[in-house]
This record gives sequence, C-alpha cells and structure tokens, in this order.
Amino acid sequence: MNLKTQFTTIAAASIFALSLGTSALAENTVTQVITGGSLTASIADATLTPIAFSNEAGTSTGMLQVEVNDARGTDDGWSVTIQSTGGFSGTDDGINDVTGKTIPAAGFAITGYDGSPVASPVVATGAVQGTDTGVLTTAHTVMTAAGGGGTGIFTQGVNIELNIPAQTAVGTYVATVTVLTADAPI
Repeated sequence: MNLKTQFTTIAAASIFALSLGTSALAENTVTQVITGGSLTASIADATLTPIAFSNEAGTSTGMLQVEVNDARGTDDGWSVTIQSTGGFSGTDDGINDVTGKTIPAAGFAITGYDGSPVASPVVATGAVQGTDTGVLTTAHTVMTAAGGGGTGIFTQGVNIELNIPAQTAVGTYVATVTVLTADAPI
C-alpha cells in the first residue's frame, strides 16, 4: 500500500470512529395550530308572570337571559340584537284552547337591563349591555363588544313586559324572539 492510500484509509477509519462516538445535532420543530370557533347567541326560554283575567288591560313582566359565546378567537367584536314581530299566539294547553287568538306584538317591549353582562370565564372582557328599550317589533341591540374584546361567554338579563288587552281569553300564549349576531359592533 502506498503512503497516500494508507493515509486515506486511516483518515476514513478515524472519521468513522468519531461518528460512532458523537451524536448528530438536528433542529426539529413542534407545531400547534389553534382553530377558531364561531360566534353564537341565544335566549333561554322564558315565562312571563301569570296574571288573572281582567275586564281592564294589564301588564305582565319577566326577564330574558341572553347568552353570547364568541369562540372565534379573533377579538373582532360583535353585536347582538333581538326582535319579535309575530305577537303572542294562543295555544291549546290541554285546559284552555285559545288557538287563533292573539296578544298584539305592539305590547311586547324591552324595559331595561339587569346589570352589566356577566363574563365566563371571568377573564373574558369587552361586552357592554345595550341601551335600547322599546317595542320588540323592531330590532334592539342588547349587547355589544368593541374590536379588541368580546372573546368568551357573556350573559345579560333583559327586562321585558307584555301589555295584555282587557278581556284577553284565559289560556297560554307564546311568542318567538329572534336573536341576530353581527361579526362587528354596530
């Protein structure tokens, strides 16, 4: 073997031996993707205070619990409005059948709010109660969150009343309340 071949063989053997005794360094990454959810709002079913039949007009009161869940993770803000356009329709509750009878929508109104929106988790910030009051035949903004906030779950009590005409037939009446969300405050 010539000297050049011996040197090459020794060098190769040395590099092989070193590679067995040392570990190679590699940079690896771990990636976590967080996906956004949706913006939803709802109202829990509610029952107004029962009132007795009367030959005079009366008023019944109650509260709607509005819940907003912003799971988008964007802090873009939002607004929530409610509306009821169809009035109260009579039903057959098994005792009194008032099907076909109605209580006019013009007497169904928001009268105020029960404190500020409650956040869950407590770290959620940015929701503001509405200031709209009035008849629910038009949409009323009941809660908003400006851009930079609103992520989380918020609950707001909305005080309502229903004006009941004199001599409204005894029975159960129901109305539908529509909840609308907008992706940014109005």
